[in-house]
Amino acid sequence: MPAAFLAALPSTRWASRGIARIIPRDETNALSQSEFIGLIGTVTIGPLDQGHPGAVRVKDRYDNVHILRARAAPGHLMATGALVLIVDGADGLFEAIPAPDSVAGSASTGV
Repeated sequence: MPAAFLAALPSTRWASRGIARIIPRDETNALSQSEFIGLIGTVTIGPLDQGHPGAVRVKDRYDNVHILRARAAPGHLMATGALVLIVDGADGLFEAIPAPDSVAGSASTGV
């Protein structure tokens, strides 16, 4: 048994290094709630008003997609599919306003 163990070590090392090159590595990062402020997103569940929260799809600086619970800021209403700007957030709930024309024109609608 010890001889078989010693004989298997080099081939196991060689095989594991080869497999490690083709298996993708997991990469994670944690974002604070304040890092979502200022992002442009698309309303996916809406409309956004001051009632029940809806959902806004945004991409962070790492190009990861996030679905945020959001409400419209007071005095605003946004339909599903509208581009919005995240302006505030607390306790996992964000406030959004319609994205300004200058930002909406340059933002991709594939957000």
